Amino acid sequence: MNTGIKATENLQFIYPGQTYIGHNGEYNSWPIDKENGKDLSFYKNNNFGGYKSYHVFGKYDDFFGGYYHDEDFGMGRYGNHDDKPGKKIWIWGLSQQGMIWEKLLTDTDGQYVEVQSGRLFNQASEGSNLTPFKQRSFAPYQTDTWTEYWFPVKHTKGFVKANNYGSVNIKNENGWLKIYFSPLQKLNEKIEVFENDKKVYSKDIALNTMQTFKDSIQIKVDSNKLKFVLGDNKLVWNSAPEDGNINRPVEIPKDFDHNSIYGLYQQGKNYIAFKDYVLAEDKLNACLKLDSNYAPALSALASLQIRKLDFKGAVNSASKALSIDTYDASANYFYALANFHLGNNTDAKDGFDIAVRKR
Repeated sequence: MNTGIKATENLQFIYPGQTYIGHNGEYNSWPIDKENGKDLSFYKNNNFGGYKSYHVFGKYDDFFGGYYHDEDFGMGRYGNHDDKPGKKIWIWGLSQQGMIWEKLLTDTDGQYVEVQSGRLFNQASEGSNLTPFKQRSFAPYQTDTWTEYWFPVKHTKGFVKANNYGSVNIKNENGWLKIYFSPLQKLNEKIEVFENDKKVYSKDIALNTMQTFKDSIQIKVDSNKLKFVLGDNKLVWNSAPEDGNINRPVEIPKDFDHNSIYGLYQQGKNYIAFKDYVLAEDKLNACLKLDSNYAPALSALASLQIRKLDFKGAVNSASKALSIDTYDASANYFYALANFHLGNNTDAKDGFDIAVRKR
């Protein structure tokens, strides 16, 4: 899902993460660029190089957004991590290479940037095949559904957490603890703030949609030990810098052999997902040359043979995979589909029946 928002120098991308991934699976630190020390989360600091594509990664979270600090207004997006863990920023580039697109793609509203949510961690290009971030395909007859929310945020001086209840910002400045909350629905709840396990703030609130709540107390607290809670854990934020960190690898093992049996199979499967069926067939045949009985490659090859209308070849490939594992769902499906096209209805029904059974 992709939306365009206006580009201004004071725009901050509020994207929780430790690193960002590129289209080819390369990665770098986020938000501070380890090479030039710039905070990339501010639009104005991306005034180097060309186009920017940041797939922000490394936190277990379910929101992101952008905030215009000069206008005290912004936008957020919320959705379950298990539905859509990917979050991306696209910037045309602050040089003329990028700014020319303002004239080509907009009317009178000026330059824009894109904020996107994704089913995968990155929008993979071909090179990503050689990293942990492979491409994925739909299963036959699969339906893909999810729920996500896109919403405004106002008068909060930014935000540190958001969901379908609203957006919160906590600032600890000059001995004052400042609390801001922009609600997305009518609420009658309690707001609490803790330092470690000690409650330092509590207040009952009754708010209408988009009726911003603001309050502050004079207190000395540790900015890295705060916790905000709305109601019965409807919205919870922890200030600890390591909160939500995930340890999912971003590098493939240095000694992984992409020309091994499994490496070639992975490449073949990846090219199928990219719809490059010629390269996919080359990789799968190279895999089967190393091991003619590698069942996953046989099944994948059968799918390509069906696309070429080589139904007899597909039956042979799938049959060989089934001779290794008669319950393999993928091999059964392609065995059945190829037999169906050949008019072998009994074998087709047999294969479909076993394909749909859970292991």
